[in-house]
Amino acid sequence: MHNWQLRFTQSAYWFEQSGAGASIQYDADRKLSANYLGRSRTVATWSDHDQQFSFEQSFFLFQGINARNAMSYQLGVFGVSQPNSHVTDYAVGIKWRHRLHREWLFAEVQPLLTWPEDQHFRPTTSILFRIEAVFGDLGCGCYGL
Repeated sequence: MHNWQLRFTQSAYWFEQSGAGASIQYDADRKLSANYLGRSRTVATWSDHDQQFSFEQSFFLFQGINARNAMSYQLGVFGVSQPNSHVTDYAVGIKWRHRLHREWLFAEVQPLLTWPEDQHFRPTTSILFRIEAVFGDLGCGCYGL
């Protein structure tokens, strides 16, 4: 669609602890410049265990810095459908992603600031450190920076 790339993803799952569920995700990507990509993400997930939908609306800005480094910036609103539809969290975060080795080994650092309902919407900070190894068809262009 002109300068937009639209993607729908639907999945079903079953876990021993939480049972069955299904999720539908809609991403709308737009290249803003050679180094920037914007994304709007809408997600709805049904959980049979909780008998409710959970919702997400997030906006991302991805920035390619060089061949080994990238940043992403995120704003998100999260909610549930029961007992009535309401917001459960707000979040803002950044992520630095670094390619450690070839096209399959990455490191990430992601500080996050959330305002969760169960904390009376008081700000809560966290930081995530992740090492990711990608196995599979690397020629698809789905992975990396």
